[in-house]
Amino acid sequence: MMASSIEIAAQKKELRKLIRQQKDFLSPNERVLKSEAIFNQVEQLPEFINAKCVFAYMAMGDEVQTKEFIQKWINEKMIVLPIVKGNDLELREFTIKEELMPGQSFGILEPREGRLVDIAEIDFAVIPGIAFDKENNRMGRGKGYYDKLLSNASFYKIGVCFNFQFVDAVPIDVFDVKMDNVLLA
Repeated sequence: MMASSIEIAAQKKELRKLIRQQKDFLSPNERVLKSEAIFNQVEQLPEFINAKCVFAYMAMGDEVQTKEFIQKWINEKMIVLPIVKGNDLELREFTIKEELMPGQSFGILEPREGRLVDIAEIDFAVIPGIAFDKENNRMGRGKGYYDKLLSNASFYKIGVCFNFQFVDAVPIDVFDVKMDNVLLA
């Protein structure tokens, strides 16, 4: 029997709480080292190697860190970052000279000036999440920004997480979008 949306929401809330507690045990240095290990794996993927336009994110303090990865590839690939606009994500090209400003949701750093990018231009995406599972299911922070964006996406989607964020089964609802692959360290 399928779980109801209310049951799924309660399961997600409980899993978010559990992951948040585990994140507190990860030192800033461990976070950086694990993030480097994850992006070393990303950089080996044929889908990444062949990509011209890469969608990424500016990490919050408790997420897989992306700053070094973005800086490393910004001169070789077009890097696209999300900006929260109301209930949706707007896609903007990010360049070296671009200044990042805290956005309206979670205070995440976002580009202000970059060219608006159509989702069809993206070849490869690095997607954050609170939890992932072996079926490539993803659970985010609960606002649905990424699920809305990714429901129309045809590009390769890679979920990135720390090993404690990789669980047996993520509670999923009909609107949740699967990743093509999940990498962890």
